[in-house]
Amino acid sequence: MRTVVRACLLAGIPASAGLFLLLAAAVQRVDLPEAVFPMLAAVPVVAGSCLAGEAAGRRGRRGGLRLGAAAALLLTGLWCAAAGVLMKKPPDPLLFGISVPAGMLGGIRGVNRPAPKIRRRLHRLPAWWTALRLRVETRSFLIGKRNF
Repeated sequence: MRTVVRACLLAGIPASAGLFLLLAAAVQRVDLPEAVFPMLAAVPVVAGSCLAGEAAGRRGRRGGLRLGAAAALLLTGLWCAAAGVLMKKPPDPLLFGISVPAGMLGGIRGVNRPAPKIRRRLHRLPAWWTALRLRVETRSFLIGKRNF
């Protein structure tokens, strides 16, 4: 459950909130009929569910369908609760039917993505770096904090 909550908080909510803001700015510029607004409101929730499912699958490394569905349910439930509080009417339950499969697909993608490549670190610093650092430290020790 911790994996799902973290995926929603770190990936799903910021992505869907950003898309909500972009779509709100776009709707202000263009004159659209009111019938289009529920469909436009579903786009950020579905995209956020997909990203949350991917993040959950990536963190869990197995059970992508389950983790993706749980992340999508949590994220969609949060947005539907927020919409219910703000608009004083319950949102369309069809949104769950669209976002849960998107979260499942994201979970599958997150599990199947290859692991990031580990960068090799140098075990030893080059000799010139050590000598330079020693010179700088010695000079700052000898000079100290003088006020001229």
